Amino acid sequence: MAEYYEMPQEEANHIFDVMRESGSMNMMMGALLLNQHYNVSKFHAKQLLATWMKTYKEVSHDDETN
Repeated sequence: MAEYYEMPQEEANHIFDVMRESGSMNMMMGALLLNQHYNVSKFHAKQLLATWMKTYKEVSHDDETN
């Protein structure tokens, strides 16, 4: 069985933030990027992306109300 990297959420968040700011890739491809370039399992990569998206929406919404 393959050994996958158990990337912490904070590290994934940083990667996703950089991706978003660069505008170089559709964020829906973020999980694939983690899987292919950082050896994160597909399941874990999808969880990381989903958590980042939820957190990003909450932070963005908070910024709009202040």
